[in-house]
Amino acid sequence: MIREIESYLKLPLSELTPDVIKKVSDSLTQSRKQNFNHVGDDLDPELVKQIKDLSEGRQIESLSSWEEAQLRELGFWRWVAFSGYNNLDPRCFPLHQRRHMLGAYSRTKWSVDRFANGNIVEIGCGPLGMISHLSTRFAIGFDPLNKYYDILFRKARGDTIEYVSDLAPVLEHKKEFFDFAICYNVLDHTENPREIFDQYFSLIKPGGEFLLQVNIMDQTKPRSELHTRMHPSPMTVDQISNWLNEYSEHYTTHLSDKLSPDNEYYFMAWGSKSES
Repeated sequence: MIREIESYLKLPLSELTPDVIKKVSDSLTQSRKQNFNHVGDDLDPELVKQIKDLSEGRQIESLSSWEEAQLRELGFWRWVAFSGYNNLDPRCFPLHQRRHMLGAYSRTKWSVDRFANGNIVEIGCGPLGMISHLSTRFAIGFDPLNKYYDILFRKARGDTIEYVSDLAPVLEHKKEFFDFAICYNVLDHTENPREIFDQYFSLIKPGGEFLLQVNIMDQTKPRSELHTRMHPSPMTVDQISNWLNEYSEHYTTHLSDKLSPDNEYYFMAWGSKSES
């Protein structure tokens, strides 16, 4: 873990305010090297070139639409690793994620220690997902880009989570194994959200708990070409609710009342998987 922010990661969420994070960032920026990744290492030069080509509007004919979406996603997180998030020093990214992820998790009213003796899985964990900030006995974080995040965010990731880039072995050996499963801002980024949704619930024990978050597109408003490329499967509340009803009889939902700059509403559901 990054030495300069270790003590701040132990602060309660109520004390990890934006002002505190900004203060830490300002102090770190004084010692920051330009064009340097403080949280890990850079990717293979050929991959970096492809990312830059896409960002500068040059299409890569050999890529499928899905591969392009993944490369754009990777490009965004490489930018975070080098340039920081919300104008913060890159080393403050774990602090930002802790505040953001635990802020969402706190809506459930569950303790961060609720699954301390259980098993947790996160589907689409990104560089540093919600799973990174919860106590657990055993944890797996799946993301198809994990092999790259392991490089870019090497110093930000701990060694208590098993990160995998292939979900197939997990599905084969750990069906109905997990006490808690997370899927946060993932489904609309996938080619087949229903398949991912079913796989996600197949990993949860009967009676186990889940937290699902999806950004719901406002269908009446336009989407940019870039947003469409990176979010190939726009979702609706009714669609997600119908799917949830197949797996759970007891869950709570929250839908934000304000649109994001990308014309999205924040939707979250949490509860327990049916016993049968």
